[in-house]
Amino acid sequence: MSEIKLSAEAISYIALFESMTGAVIKDCIVDKGQIIYIVKAGEMGAAIGRHGDHINSLKKTIDKHIELIEY
Repeated sequence: MSEIKLSAEAISYIALFESMTGAVIKDCIVDKGQIIYIVKAGEMGAAIGRHGDHINSLKKTIDKHIELIEY
């Protein structure tokens, strides 16, 4: 079984997301102007925030398209 290793860039995006939202991120995929976060099941509300506050402030901070997947 092979290991999947996160890049330093992905680790920094995960740390930023978790510190801004309080949600737990299981994985992060950085791909050509967008970031896809895998959010721990049950934590999508915290990730998005009331009225989308968390996700919108994160988009402004990193200036990239963000997708969230709950798993």
